[in-house]
Parts: sequence; C-alpha cells; structure tokens
Amino acid sequence: MNRSFVFRILLFLFIHGLCWTGARAQFIPDPGMRNWLNGLAPGCVDGSGILDPQHPDLLLVEDASIFVNWQDLTGIQYLTNLRRLVMSHGTFPFLPAFPDSLEVLEMFTVPYATLPPLPPKLRVLRASTGYSFQGFQHPFPETLDTLDLSTLSPIIPCKGSTKGSGSSACRAIP
Repeated sequence: MNRSFVFRILLFLFIHGLCWTGARAQFIPDPGMRNWLNGLAPGCVDGSGILDPQHPDLLLVEDASIFVNWQDLTGIQYLTNLRRLVMSHGTFPFLPAFPDSLEVLEMFTVPYATLPPLPPKLRVLRASTGYSFQGFQHPFPETLDTLDLSTLSPIIPCKGSTKGSGSSACRAIP
C-alpha cells in the first residue's frame, strides 16, 4: 500500500478525532427519550441511539416539557442551553444531572423521582402532587428565588433557607 495514502488516512482519523474531543457522542438508553430529543432537534440521535451533543438544533432548545413515562432521562443533561423544564404525569426512576443552564424546574404529579443536585442557576422550583422530597439532602442554589411546594405535604423548615444562604437542605415530614 502506498505510504502517502496510509499517511492521509491516519491524518484524517487524527483530525476527525480532535473534532470530537470536546463533545463525545453519547448513548441514550431509553427509546422514548431518543424520540423526544429527535423531536426537539431532528437528527440529533441516530438509529443506534447515539446522541450528537453538538447538534446545532439541540443547542437552540431553551424550553422543554416531558409528559410521559420513561425509565431513564439520560440525555437531558446535553440540552446545555435549557432554561425551563416542565415534567408532568410521569414516573422517572432515573434523573441524571440537569444542565447547569436550567433556571426553572416544574414537576407536576411526578412520583418516585429522586432529584439529583439542583443546577447552580436554578431560580424557580415548583413541585406538586405526588412528588416527595424525602431523602433530598442537596443544598438549594443561592440563585433560588421561588420554592413553590404548596400542594405537597408539609416540609420541615430549611435551615438557612433564605435567599443567598446556599447551604440548606430540606426533607419531607414522613
């Protein structure tokens, strides 16, 4: 085989590999989540379930809603410009970390979900019927302005839960 040809192939593979260094393709295990992501950004998840986190349309998503039951929301963390997320009437046993850009999180009738640490820019957290904060031990972000838990069971007061404290943890009364 010609040395020049082999060199060109190796050079192509090296350059192609550098392009993917910053954002590696990710496998999305849940077929429902794959379809949802492709609805937001057509073509961002291929037929094998591989997500391109740098897909141009994926980067434009700032507001999204999920209204179905899926087992795994892996992929939500790659919506790096997501500012508002509404989750309703679903059972989400696995929630990966939310994107750091998330400012508003609304969860309505979402039982059994265990929240990961809240994003650092979160300003509004609303949760209603069916959600439990039992076992939630993460601090609320300093940016949190609105915590609306009006339809949940009573919450033990958060130690230092005033805006700007950033070091509180709440738990539900059993």
